[in-house]
Amino acid sequence: MNDKTISTSKFILKYGLILGAIWVIYYFIKYLVTNSIYHKKDDLFSIILEIAIHIILVYPIYRYKLNNNGFLSLKQALKIGMSIALITYLICRIHFIVVNKIIEPKEMVQTLNNAREKMLIINPDTSPENARETINSTSYFDSFYIGQLIGLTLDLMFGFVISLIAGAIMRKKKEL
Repeated sequence: MNDKTISTSKFILKYGLILGAIWVIYYFIKYLVTNSIYHKKDDLFSIILEIAIHIILVYPIYRYKLNNNGFLSLKQALKIGMSIALITYLICRIHFIVVNKIIEPKEMVQTLNNAREKMLIINPDTSPENARETINSTSYFDSFYIGQLIGLTLDLMFGFVISLIAGAIMRKKKEL
């Protein structure tokens, strides 16, 4: 009987790079279609598509189980899912930095100006100074480092939850 356990690192690297490439392609197509690297709040299709891409994280866990003679522990599922989520996040951040800092460095300023103009149209009683203060107070959360920290936390949280559910469903221990 073949009692050899395969390494998770092979799956982590392979599927982390694949999922990262899928995200970069998605962001590239979204950039071409919307001419923006930022999310629109009312774009339901993008939200559904991004949730679907996160759920793709289940496939590497399933493939690992198949290649491991049908055995999978919850710890292995979490390790695979969280590591793939981390690799994917790093690839997406590199892409975002290249686009945001090199290709379209002025888009953030343009987005803030558009938000200020929209605020003044919706509420004409607001003074331009008040609108600027409101935009500046929300720009703290749009700052580069805070945004990266929030993104990392959300990606790892999604990776954890999806891996936990997939691992709990697919878990099968070896009989002693």
